[in-house]
Amino acid sequence: MAPKNPDPGSEPKKQLTLFVTIQVDPSNIEKFKEAHRPVWKACSEEPECLLFDVFQDPESPGRFRFVEVWSKGREWFEKEQLTKPYYAALWEKSKPLWTAESESALQLNVEWLTDAFL
Repeated sequence: MAPKNPDPGSEPKKQLTLFVTIQVDPSNIEKFKEAHRPVWKACSEEPECLLFDVFQDPESPGRFRFVEVWSKGREWFEKEQLTKPYYAALWEKSKPLWTAESESALQLNVEWLTDAFL
C-alpha cells in the first residue's frame, strides 16, 4: 500500500503501473530471456522506474508476466519511455518467439491514498 498523503490539500502525483503478459514456446525460453535481459536492466535503471519485476509462470513455463511501476503518467510513458532505442532492437528479436499476442494493461494510480480508499 502506498503511504498516506501527509498533506490532504495537495494534489496526488500520478504513477503508471503496467502489466504485460507474453507467451513463448517453452523451447524458446532461453532465447526470450536473452533478448529481454538488456532491456529489463535498462528499464530498471531509468530514474522514473520505481519497480520492474519479471515473473515466469511455474505452471506454464513459457508465460512471462512483467510488472512495471513508473513515476510518471501514460502520456510520458508512451512519448518518452517507449521510444527509447533499446525497445526497437528488442521487438525484432522477441516478437518472432511469441506464440500469441501480448496482453497488457495500464493502470494510473496515485502516490498516496486518501481515507476514501481505506
